[in-house]
Amino acid sequence: MRIIIFILIFSGFILKGQDKLFFKNGDSKKGIIVSMGNDFVFFKTSDTSLTLQKISKSEILLIERFDGKIFIFSKSSLEKDSVLIQDKKIFRNSIGLQPLNFLLGRITGAYERLNKDGTIGFVFPLSLTFDPVGVI
Repeated sequence: MRIIIFILIFSGFILKGQDKLFFKNGDSKKGIIVSMGNDFVFFKTSDTSLTLQKISKSEILLIERFDGKIFIFSKSSLEKDSVLIQDKKIFRNSIGLQPLNFLLGRITGAYERLNKDGTIGFVFPLSLTFDPVGVI
């Protein structure tokens, strides 16, 4: 039993998370991302590798980090999203109610005011609590 615990503890030091790069031409690479700039990604194939690769973001489709974060580099989808946001009429005021809480003794509502870019700018929640079965 002690040997199994010893192996499990020290195997964690050997295992390394690796980043994955997926290119637009269908290739993929595993390694470590050193840094990401505005136009380039600096990439190493391993920790001990002395060569540093400078890869243009225009060649990269997707980056998956070792911790699960995903970065998508695609100009066509970003252009479509920006056009949709500009063309879409955004209602900036919103009122929300939670009617099922009325059965449990609470009436809850919220007023939301959105910014011009569609993010939540102001929220005012209001809640009224009462005893639904009589005097406690």
